[in-house]
Amino acid sequence: MTIRKAALFLIAALGTTGSALSQTWEAEAARMIAQNRKSHIDANVPPKDAFEAILQRDLENYFRTEEGIADADVAFTILNERPAQIGVALPKYYLWVRISAHGADKGAGAVIVAAVDRKAFDILYYAPATALRSSNEAISRFPEGLVPEIRRRAAPAD
Repeated sequence: MTIRKAALFLIAALGTTGSALSQTWEAEAARMIAQNRKSHIDANVPPKDAFEAILQRDLENYFRTEEGIADADVAFTILNERPAQIGVALPKYYLWVRISAHGADKGAGAVIVAAVDRKAFDILYYAPATALRSSNEAISRFPEGLVPEIRRRAAPAD
């Protein structure tokens, strides 16, 4: 918000009283928060035409270097439709991944990634399915609304 807009807003707000002031202030605050959220998403989430390729590259690099799975191939499903973005934090996505190498299953689990500068994803956290089944700490890192789906995917096959 520019100084001029802020001044005009304050002048308008001071001319109102009671609940009208509160409603006006709350509406303006909500608009500013939404605008801030959108600007963080726009500044960090890769463009649609490159999104999946960039995410694939960064997931495979992570599992090859950090988890030590040579030639890792990663299949992923994005669990949240829109990026989670709070305050000035980077936009986050929650994923379910299946890792393989040379056709052999190497595991599955839930991943938290953050979009960075429209050209990369930082892998913030990986929890293998076994940890998700046995550890409340592992599952607690994910939003409550995604926990049932993560638990379902982490359940052992019948």
